[in-house]
Amino acid sequence: MQILHKDLGFHPYKMMIVQMLNEGDYQQRSAFAKLMLKIIKENEDAIIMMSDEAHFHLNGSVNKHNF
Repeated sequence: MQILHKDLGFHPYKMMIVQMLNEGDYQQRSAFAKLMLKIIKENEDAIIMMSDEAHFHLNGSVNKHNF
């Protein structure tokens, strides 16, 4: 791994499957960001919690990667 990174300048990456953004998505994301800023300004004690995605399977295994 060090040879790839230091000597050859390669960096590891992870293939990710993502959804394509549509025209309306930008407006929806902007409206959500403005709403969140408003809520935070109105309530100084606001707590924001974020989480990574996880896929839970019926056999009990959990895939914690975002794809």
